[in-house]
Amino acid sequence: MAFRLIYEGELLSANAGDKTAVRKNKHAIRKQLHPQLKRLWQTDKHLHFHAIVPVQGIPIGGLPISNVFPTNLDYIAKKYERCGNGFVPLIEPEGPLVNLYVSLDILFLRRERPGAIIKGGDLDNRMKTFFDGLKIPENCEDITEPFEVDECPMYCLLCDDKLISEVKITTDLMLRPASRSSRHDLNQVMLVVQVNVGRYGETWY
Repeated sequence: MAFRLIYEGELLSANAGDKTAVRKNKHAIRKQLHPQLKRLWQTDKHLHFHAIVPVQGIPIGGLPISNVFPTNLDYIAKKYERCGNGFVPLIEPEGPLVNLYVSLDILFLRRERPGAIIKGGDLDNRMKTFFDGLKIPENCEDITEPFEVDECPMYCLLCDDKLISEVKITTDLMLRPASRSSRHDLNQVMLVVQVNVGRYGETWY
């Protein structure tokens, strides 16, 4: 399974002094990727099937589990609930899509002079911020904005960024002219992320 995600906006270093700004940046990444991942679940026939089928499992409170969680999607969202809102990660260690790994091939476009493409911008720590934005938040402190109606539940790529098995990053110069407000902001980037998902030990569509 392969698909692309696009993020455009601010990308701060995880080591930035303003930790509140970094948390806001991570949640902004989640919010921008959410509609893309939601559409993936809706349009991919395998994911759509896993989303709508009734849950099979151990009864809860004397009721069949399907009476408590009508579909797998409801079950996943409840399992990964944070501060009253459900989250739906595509990659998780257990559940309907088990034993999956993910590799990322990232085109990293930014506005820096050509000689600074490799050395500038604290690349490793900025990517750490991005990887944290790919996963569900750890606690309420990581949720920095109220949820829109369409973000209940919120779709994420990962339940834990430890599930990323491989990363390739290609940096290049963003040639598109900047807006007046962001002309001198080197934290403004565009990331085009090729996501490759497989199942350990076998080929998965």
